[in-house]
Amino acid sequence: MKNNPAQLEPNVAVARRHSMGFVILISCAAGLGGLLYGCDTAVIFGAIGFLKNLYRLSPFMEGLFLMVHLLARFVYDRY
Repeated sequence: MKNNPAQLEPNVAVARRHSMGFVILISCAAGLGGLLYGCDTAVIFGAIGFLKNLYRLSPFMEGLFLMVHLLARFVYDRY
């Protein structure tokens, strides 16, 4: 028995609507995650001058601090 194409068409429309909603949801979540990661990075780069003076960081220690922070954020975001 063959399916009537008229019966299948509404199901396709419903599937597309659900798929588009899912894509929008995932896009919003990814955008929000990127925004929060960017804000966190901006705060650290804004604070590095004060931390450098407070703890008398050498250029090596300043770079090490930034590298460890960004690496920790990367690992935290992945797991």
